[in-house]
Amino acid sequence: MFLFYLNLLCFIYLGNTSDAQNLERLAEKHITHIINCTPDLPFYWENKHQYLRIDILDLPSQNIRQYFDQAIEFIGLFC
Repeated sequence: MFLFYLNLLCFIYLGNTSDAQNLERLAEKHITHIINCTPDLPFYWENKHQYLRIDILDLPSQNIRQYFDQAIEFIGLFC
């Protein structure tokens, strides 16, 4: 189940590990690009999707701003 859904310039979904592993759900939502914000979660469907890894932990002390430009560029490539 997707946790959050935004419809901005393109479809952006925010999900968890279970979502990333669910090929049927990814196909149903026409998801082709995935930003993996973990240091070690595998790219489950590397042969079917484009991935960007942002090596960051889910901690309040993490500075996520430093990754915004990289993520925006990746999103901009397919919108």
